Parts: sequence; C-alpha cells; structure tokens
Amino acid sequence: MTHYIRELAPLEFDFHIHAIGDRGVREPLNAIQAGQMPGQRHRLTHLEQVDPADYDRFKALNVIADMQVAGEFTQPENWSENEFFIGDRAENFIPLRDLFEANAPITLSSDWDVSSLNPFVEMQNAVTRSPQNLPSLAEAMKAYTIHAA
Repeated sequence: MTHYIRELAPLEFDFHIHAIGDRGVREPLNAIQAGQMPGQRHRLTHLEQVDPADYDRFKALNVIADMQVAGEFTQPENWSENEFFIGDRAENFIPLRDLFEANAPITLSSDWDVSSLNPFVEMQNAVTRSPQNLPSLAEAMKAYTIHAA
C-alpha cells in the first residue's frame, strides 16, 4: 500500500480505503504516513474497530474517519453480539465519539445496501448511539454534508 501511495500521491490521487480492525486501520495509516503529499485528503471508511493508540493519527495525518452508523448492527444494544470474537472491545464498536474527541476529520456516509440509504437515519443514530455518539445534530449534519464535500 505504501508503494501505491508514494507513486500516486504526486499525481494528487486521494485514497479511499476500507478499514476494519486494529491492523486493518493501522496499516493504511502507516502507508499514508510514509507516502502522502501535503494537502491530501485520504479517507478510511468503516472503522468498525480501531486501536485507541491510532485515534490521534487521523488528525496528525489529516486522514478522514468515514463511518456508517445507520445499520442496526452498529447500535450499542447489538454490540454484545461481537463479545464472543473480541471480548470487552465490543463495547467500543465504531468509535465515532472517540475519534471526534481526538479531533479527527469526521464524515458519515451510507453503506448501501448493508444499511439504510436514508441520511436522516444515519444522522439520528450518530447522535443517539451513546456512548459513541456525536455531541449534537449540528455535528452530525456537518459530518454528512460539508465535511464530506
């Protein structure tokens, strides 16, 4: 991945990388750190599990944290379904609030057809999925509109 970023960064190519799991997030962050050019806006999407040690790297590298929270499986009442696989870390599924508090550039998007295409469902969930919620509807609207533009 580092090779591709180094080759395409000078051509002003911004990457949109699907990333799930600690290593699935860390490896693209490492590649971006090694090869990006100033002013680029790379994006990691999904972020269903992120090592807290990497939260600050999103801001430092200007990498957009793009998350989808419209699906029922992303809601806190369903997180326990993952405990069998990842233990207590299931309680921090899609760390929207943590990344927001780390000043990561945040966007929200649809994961159609895995979840609803309706942006209002996504924005509602983004502010109600405590403890990993955005602090306000205004922040959710910005994440779904102007921040993604």
